[in-house]
Amino acid sequence: MPAWFEGGQMPVQRRLPKRGFKNPMRIEYQVVNVGRLAMAPADVTVDRAWLESQRLVRRPGPIKLLGNGELKAALTVRVEAASEKARQVVEGAGGKLEILRARGKAAAAEAAKPSPKATAPNPPITKA
Repeated sequence: MPAWFEGGQMPVQRRLPKRGFKNPMRIEYQVVNVGRLAMAPADVTVDRAWLESQRLVRRPGPIKLLGNGELKAALTVRVEAASEKARQVVEGAGGKLEILRARGKAAAAEAAKPSPKATAPNPPITKA
């Protein structure tokens, strides 16, 4: 008999209610704060390969740069997403922030977003 068999009563996985909703299109970013990039030498390009070599990111998936911390060196940072404060900190230090196009599930979620449509103004109504 399987270990989960409960002798005819309602099994525990059916007694407990379902909870919440799991969005299959959710993008789970790996977060890197600007303060963690302070150890990078000046004029280096911070990308996925450099972040993995420093063990700041460990798994595949998009990387998001957040603005917590200070940065003094001018760096070129290439990530899939960044907060507005992170952009200000990197550019304030004389660096450059490049937003890469997302890959995989992140790209599918980005493509699923409706694009803003350019609409022409309505013509004035004239009575005949």
